Amino acid sequence: MLRLGWLVALTTLCLRAGTPPDSTASTIPHLYHNPPASIQQNVITNLTCVIEPGNRQVLAVKVFLRNNTEKNFKELRMQYKNGTFVLPVIPEMLNGRYLYYFLVAEFRDFAALAFPADNPETNPLKVPIIPAKKK
Repeated sequence: MLRLGWLVALTTLCLRAGTPPDSTASTIPHLYHNPPASIQQNVITNLTCVIEPGNRQVLAVKVFLRNNTEKNFKELRMQYKNGTFVLPVIPEMLNGRYLYYFLVAEFRDFAALAFPADNPETNPLKVPIIPAKKK
């Protein structure tokens, strides 16, 4: 299982200490994501995010996800399409009552950015899974 405590600490150090005091806000990377209020179990749902890399180059954007019946997160790489990073969440991924996930953007200079920013592995996003209606 991937431990991200060091990654978040490194992110904080790189993004705070690695930015010169005279630099502008445009050099600091930002990750924008609007979590869904819920996910329908029988519908493909796209998780999306937008990265403003500042003066860094994006290496990869990943989603770490699990449902409430699993202990470990699965690492899945988002695809870049028309300025947005996308991961389709298919019905087979949605078992249980909740989907827990977080996003990590990795940069070529070994910096990283997570959403949510504070302890994403222990404090992931929690989205209710709406069960498929039985026919």
